[in-house]
Amino acid sequence: MPLTCQFVGARSVDPAHNFDLDPYHLINASSGLASGNAEFYVFGQNLTDERPQLIGLFYGPGVEAVTVGPGRTIGVGGRLRF
Repeated sequence: MPLTCQFVGARSVDPAHNFDLDPYHLINASSGLASGNAEFYVFGQNLTDERPQLIGLFYGPGVEAVTVGPGRTIGVGGRLRF
């Protein structure tokens, strides 16, 4: 069962340091079974359901924008090989 933890620290949106983006942690996990030609798995991304600030833009004084990442994603999948 692969488990990953990603940490991104606080960082400035531009070289002029107009404002900073918040730090965040992402925890992802997956587990699966394989037998012969078939593989089935479950996965979870961003298990803590954080809303990370991915990108920031400074347009001018008082005009700032931030792109926020997706929340928790949980799914199932499979693969058949021929």
